[in-house]
Amino acid sequence: MAFVNELIPDEDKLKLEAMNIRCPHYHDLPLSKGSVWTIDRDRNIFLFLTACNMYDAPGLEYYVLSWKEKLVCINSKCRATKDEDQVYTVFFTILKLQISGEILCDREHIMNAIRESLDVYTRRTTGNRPAFKFGTVYVSFSERME
Repeated sequence: MAFVNELIPDEDKLKLEAMNIRCPHYHDLPLSKGSVWTIDRDRNIFLFLTACNMYDAPGLEYYVLSWKEKLVCINSKCRATKDEDQVYTVFFTILKLQISGEILCDREHIMNAIRESLDVYTRRTTGNRPAFKFGTVYVSFSERME
């Protein structure tokens, strides 16, 4: 199975809250009624947006990826361009990855999962998001990435 976007089921929200995830701009993870994640159930990998900084540093977004039940924190910069046909091209630059030592050997696989999941996440129509047309979604990793 590939990644899909879906509303986070209530029982999974309870599991996420129990993980005690901390976000850069919130003290606690706010999971609202319409919270969406991008999940590959066969591989037991999921990604969701924890915060975006629209005021101090527009375009900065913070995600969590669950890999082998360990959390990878992702700091990214996102920008988009729109062509004359109203089709968006999206560019993510991963600025920082926090990968625990237990899964550091999976770094390349984790980076591929980030690419796959962000591509699917960008194209979401779940929740209150209006339908946009997307072309290519580029995900790159900063050479200065921590």
